[in-house]
Amino acid sequence: MDIIIFGGQSNMQGQTERLSECAAVEGAREYKMLSDELVPLRNPVGEDVTYEGTAGYTFQEGTDAAAWLAAHALGSACYGHTNMVPAFCRSYLARTRGNAAAVHAAKGSTTVAQWLPGTPGYRQLVRKALAAIRKVETIDSVGHISFVWLQGESDAIEGNSKARYKAELSELGSALRRDAGVNTFGIIRVGRFTGDARDLEIMAAQDELCREDNYFAMLTDMASGMGTDPVNMNPYVGGHFSAFGLEKLGETAGAVLALFARRDGKYREFQSKLIPTLDPRAIIGVRTPELREMAKALVRRGGYESFLHTLPHRYFDEYQLHAFIVSELKDLDTCLAETENLLPYVDNWATCDQLSPKAFAKQPELLLPRIRRWLASDKTYIVRFGIGMLMAHFLDARFDPAYPAEVAALRSDEYYVNMMIAWYFATALAKQYTAVLPYLEERKLEPWTHGKAIQKALESRRLTPEQKDHLRGLK
Repeated sequence: MDIIIFGGQSNMQGQTERLSECAAVEGAREYKMLSDELVPLRNPVGEDVTYEGTAGYTFQEGTDAAAWLAAHALGSACYGHTNMVPAFCRSYLARTRGNAAAVHAAKGSTTVAQWLPGTPGYRQLVRKALAAIRKVETIDSVGHISFVWLQGESDAIEGNSKARYKAELSELGSALRRDAGVNTFGIIRVGRFTGDARDLEIMAAQDELCREDNYFAMLTDMASGMGTDPVNMNPYVGGHFSAFGLEKLGETAGAVLALFARRDGKYREFQSKLIPTLDPRAIIGVRTPELREMAKALVRRGGYESFLHTLPHRYFDEYQLHAFIVSELKDLDTCLAETENLLPYVDNWATCDQLSPKAFAKQPELLLPRIRRWLASDKTYIVRFGIGMLMAHFLDARFDPAYPAEVAALRSDEYYVNMMIAWYFATALAKQYTAVLPYLEERKLEPWTHGKAIQKALESRRLTPEQKDHLRGLK
């Protein structure tokens, strides 16, 4: 059973305007420290724990805020309203297909310094985390332990610098790895609260930490822009998210944490070498078969739509999952629309080539106008995708001599376009040798592409020795 600890201040504690739903999350439990039990996870979440470790009271309408803050180390969702934790865990479990225990340990109006080792807040946080781990061990083995952090508004209000906030957050992360066995420290980047440069200092600190240390994972930066849409914000408490906004934030962040919980460091290194055009920091390292299975499960269950529309993604693995989901969609019109939606964001050959929708085989003739538009694009991977679709669907019974002519007419300085042209002609030689051979004999391709097409064709087992001998003479 994975364990997810949720920490931070009021938006993580939960300060929304309503209780949106209270359905139990399948496969998830919430750990309650005061009663030492795992209960079905549902809204409202959390528990009110004093600095002495005893039961406190819920923040309600009319509560003296100063008195409540002075007494409590941890707080439940204010007013008994919605918190992000159920939506987060529902999204996480839809991708991991396991079980999880949620540990809510947040409190409003706190700076990161108030959670550092040696403080009363840290003592109760770690006490609850360790108690949850012990409880899970009585019923299941402990899997991935994650800490999810949504905080920074109070540090912005105080005007804390990027350097100070970064150092203190790094200290908190290191302490939780040491004291609670946390494997991944996930950050939901803080939203805009002060509305000035103070917010930017905190955002920059969180971004830098995630870029420099793989232990810290940026789950989403969408909170920074959510304040522009009133539907995302609590209409009664400034700077705080609405129930809708928090659930959207939780759903997005939970999806990304699911990928980090399945990362493989060695595979990440392998992928980084295989895709040199990508910044290695953009690769989480989830194995491709796991992403394929994750996509199939999501399409079967549903609920993947918001992920498809959250573009651009931050990580390569998200794009891979996105491509695999689109490839599994059965409705042709939906599949075409989602393909068009994704293509402008594809920035590497792997995602481009693994975007291979099965639905296209139903009526491939509908692809032709789109393929011609893709071939005319000024974006490398849209052109590559268009060539790939011609290769996948129009080299057999639907072959027309006009198609290789369109590919041969392409001119590009981009390696990944020219390599796909070469791949197209190598495959075409194996399937339509007589029709395609003149393009090599008459040297209608660029010299480099010409040579690569022959090289790849010679590697094919589908050409006869005589055909290969003839191609060698055309180098």
